Amino acid sequence: VGQQVQESFSVTSIDGTPATVTVTITGTNDAAVIAGDVAQTAAETNAPLTLNGTLTSTDVDNADNSFTAATIVRDNGTFTLAADGQWTFVASSAFNELNVGQQVQESFEV
Repeated sequence: VGQQVQESFSVTSIDGTPATVTVTITGTNDAAVIAGDVAQTAAETNAPLTLNGTLTSTDVDNADNSFTAATIVRDNGTFTLAADGQWTFVASSAFNELNVGQQVQESFEV
């Protein structure tokens, strides 16, 4: 990010006047593309639910499949992300209180 590459060219007009043309390209942060197990669905059970998966990332500016490890605790459970993209969600309950058609949804930004 912020790196610059510069290229200069010498040119001459028809009447012989010389000039230099300089092109400067400044790098920017290209966003990573995250894929893999980005969504999971589970049905209620008699025990607290555990879901897991793997995220992948492709990033021209950084190493692929590199994440910042994090643990996020919310009312409905705990989400843990490892640096290699492995994640786990451990629900805080079995959600037996849900009626037909009801659902609970959690979203986590990585």
